[in-house]
Amino acid sequence: MWSHYDNLGPRTTNLAEGWHSGLNHYFGMPHPSLDVFLAWLQRCQYEVQCRGIQLLAGRTPKHKSAVYAKVDDGLWSAKVEYSLVVGQIFCCLFPHPGV
Repeated sequence: MWSHYDNLGPRTTNLAEGWHSGLNHYFGMPHPSLDVFLAWLQRCQYEVQCRGIQLLAGRTPKHKSAVYAKVDDGLWSAKVEYSLVVGQIFCCLFPHPGV
């Protein structure tokens, strides 16, 4: 997806890159044995599953940093403003037949 205009999720791959970096750091080698990797993967899956259950039970999600929340709000405002401008342009170029 080249455009993130309609994207409501992460805008970068930083989360995946950070996870991969942590994975490399945890094992301390590029290719751990399969049994060591699978044991780690099962533990990681358990932690993620527990967090999902906690969220479904009503636990509040982790709060976003105020700086990132402000950036997200600014991006949302810019998207809305852009949509209004584009909508006005198309209304002028292609007026509705009933108007």
